[in-house]
Amino acid sequence: MSNHQKLINNLVHLLITQSSLFTDEDKNELQQIIACFPDSLEHFSEDDIKKLANQITDWCESHPEIDDALFALEAATKERAPGSKTGIVPTPNYELNKRTLDNAIQQNSYSDNSQSSNSRL
Repeated sequence: MSNHQKLINNLVHLLITQSSLFTDEDKNELQQIIACFPDSLEHFSEDDIKKLANQITDWCESHPEIDDALFALEAATKERAPGSKTGIVPTPNYELNKRTLDNAIQQNSYSDNSQSSNSRL
């Protein structure tokens, strides 16, 4: 898996597992980033992956908390050095396409809305 693929994969993983990092504005901005890709794509091409990863990297510059979380996730998933006591944290390999990203963002929004609805009960 290329570094560009890992970045996108890790962003999807953060959206799913650490949804509290993302505000509604963050989710809207991410939706705008992926909006330029055709809905019909089953899989991103290498060029699409590179373009999307670069856009995510640029976006992360103004979202340091998310950038730090992505960096920590990347560091945790790297192979450990011989003799190191820290293990590798497995991250699922998500299908890299617009639908996967959109679903991760939507799931994030849904779970936030459910939690706020439940807190009113």
